Amino acid sequence: MKDTTAQRFATIEAIKQFDSGGVTATASKQVRDLLEPTLTPATFGSVKATHIISDLLTIAALCAMELRRRRLRAAPSTL
Repeated sequence: MKDTTAQRFATIEAIKQFDSGGVTATASKQVRDLLEPTLTPATFGSVKATHIISDLLTIAALCAMELRRRRLRAAPSTL
């Protein structure tokens, strides 16, 4: 996660520093004005928190499914 976050920040920095050789300054500025607002990667802390929370929710869901399976197995069949 940390490496991916670092790569995203490096990509944004490279795009900002890119010197467009054959493109006019106006066209280059228009592209940058469109792209830069969308290039806001999450911080490492928020990415880490998101993954930890999703992992915990997945574990909770698996436990709930197992408990339900055991409860249904123990219940007498009404068919």
